[in-house]
Amino acid sequence: MRSEKAVTTRLEPDIINYFKSLTKETGIPYQNLINLDLLDCAKAGRRLSMTRKK
Repeated sequence: MRSEKAVTTRLEPDIINYFKSLTKETGIPYQNLINLDLLDCAKAGRRLSMTRKK
């Protein structure tokens, strides 16, 4: 059984709006969708591209 931990994070409004739009399609709360997306990234070992633009 998985346990979850409540955290506070700052997300840009565009991110929240994106996941809220998915909520309308899926019926899954946007917070759960964000968690599922992050879990998928973690399981797949995906990494961010952290190159800086000058």
